[in-house]
This record gives sequence, structure tokens and C-alpha cells, in this order.
Amino acid sequence: MVSARTGPVISIFGSILVICFGYFYLRAYRNVQSGIELIYIRFAFALMVGGAGIIGGILGLRGMRFGNIYTLIGCEIAIIGIFVPIGTIVVVIINLSIHIVYLPVTLFSTWIYIDVILMGLGGLLGLLIRGE
Repeated sequence: MVSARTGPVISIFGSILVICFGYFYLRAYRNVQSGIELIYIRFAFALMVGGAGIIGGILGLRGMRFGNIYTLIGCEIAIIGIFVPIGTIVVVIINLSIHIVYLPVTLFSTWIYIDVILMGLGGLLGLLIRGE
């Protein structure tokens, strides 16, 4: 038997992963030559999506089932943000020669998609499982 608290706990964990991956991207691209503001926009978007998931999970833990809808909406916005380009950044790589690389930047990105999947799964479980 699955508890009614399982879904919100999974969505909170996925939301924390969203924020952590956003922070890792911010740290990974700190030496960008041009377009650093796009990385800050991506991090702010990750904070917004992760915050919506955490707030929805906390509301779901407190017995308010509509909080899981916040988590699902945050998950859908993150999935849409994966496909929305916002610009390019310039990275200069110096080895034996100098290489200038133009990298496209999307509104949201993740490494293994497990964070967004956990958010969505937790929101769905929170809505489908009845509490006692």
C-alpha cells in the first residue's frame, strides 16, 4: 500500500534536484566570455520551477491536494522550457590553439531528465492516491 505522502515527497525531491542542477549549470559556465546573462536567466527559471514544485509538495504534504497541481504545472513548464532557445553564449577554449565555440542556450536544461520526471511523477501520485 502506498501512502498519500509518497507523491509530495517524490516531487519535493525532484524539485530540489532541479534547483541543484540549475546551480551546477551556473557554476559550470562561470567563465563564459559573452552571454553570461543567459545563464543567469536559466538559473532563475530553474529556481522558479523548483520553487513551484517545493511549494506544491509542501501543500500536498499538509493535505491540500491542489498543491500537486502546482508541481505538475512546474513540470510542464520545465519540459516546454527545454525546447525554447533564448540565445547563444561564446566559450573560448585555450589548449594548444584557441577555439571559439558558440553554444545554444535553452530556457531550461537538465542532465538526465530524472529531476523533471520525479516532479511530474510525484505530482501525479499526489493527485491519484487518496489520503485516509
